[in-house]
Amino acid sequence: MELLAQYEFWLNAAKEDLQTSFDMLIIKRYNWALFVGHLAIDKLLKAKFILKFEVQPPKTHNLLLLIDKLEIMLDNDTKLLLMTINKFNIEARYEEYKRDFEKICTPDYTINYLNKIKEFFKWMTNY
Repeated sequence: MELLAQYEFWLNAAKEDLQTSFDMLIIKRYNWALFVGHLAIDKLLKAKFILKFEVQPPKTHNLLLLIDKLEIMLDNDTKLLLMTINKFNIEARYEEYKRDFEKICTPDYTINYLNKIKEFFKWMTNY
């Protein structure tokens, strides 16, 4: 796949995942909403990586590692936000964490973080 096609693939997948994360609110799958929100940012960063370096992005889901490799400077609040969002990836997939994670994924918690994900996504899209 040529680089432009790869970039568009990751970018479109990121946008679809962002929408899906909000769709999950409708069916009250809050833990999955946050998991997919993480994936949206992950895929957006991978699109940015391809655009910037013209190579395949690293095979990682660690948002802070991707940001570091992209050489993007973030303030401490944004780093802390991404550290929290990183946890949505692991805790939503592994059964031993899933039940505890579900307990904190109230509607308010989920909406709050999805809005933060959407805001970061918008900022990163325009970066």
